[in-house]
Amino acid sequence: MSNARVDEEDILTAARELQGLERMDQIKYAVLERSGGISIVPKRGSGGE
Repeated sequence: MSNARVDEEDILTAARELQGLERMDQIKYAVLERSGGISIVPKRGSGGE
């Protein structure tokens, strides 16, 4: 993450906007895409409903 200059706040922002997640422990994977975006894969049962 540091090589790509992505920090925890960037991941949490993407998680909130894309999945409605609020905490790192709700995230299974965070993927830095080639386009520069961040894709979030939530842990099962951690949806923002």
